[in-house]
Amino acid sequence: MFLTGAALFLAAIFGRGGDPNVLAIYRWLSAQGIKNKGRWFDGASSHNIFRAMVVHPVYAKDKATALAVEYLADLQTETGGWGDDLSFYQTLNALAHLDFPLVEPQLERAFERLWEKQDRGGTWSLSEPEWNTFLAIHALKNKGLL
Repeated sequence: MFLTGAALFLAAIFGRGGDPNVLAIYRWLSAQGIKNKGRWFDGASSHNIFRAMVVHPVYAKDKATALAVEYLADLQTETGGWGDDLSFYQTLNALAHLDFPLVEPQLERAFERLWEKQDRGGTWSLSEPEWNTFLAIHALKNKGLL
């Protein structure tokens, strides 16, 4: 399922989100996400599938996506992160694609953390600074802050 999420993400961002086979998998994953209250299989697979849902024009508004946003709201800490099991930058970026009511308070806390963690050179994160800086800037751009 981890690779399924990654494949759907790529299909959606490269304009193949309307392919009948891709849509069939999205429909199946939507049903699984609704049944499991915003979760899909294991944690890593759930994260990849959530990222695939948010970049699809239809499934970004899906009930399974909304349930995943609720799940993330329950996980978010006072410091703006979502615990050690979820990448802060990937989760921030995924949420910044959405317009659900529960997204904005999460992003507000996360953006506060983001400003605090930016290093003197303008990047974020000691591990994978190029990737994580891209994710942060993309999230800021998606929310009209750049």
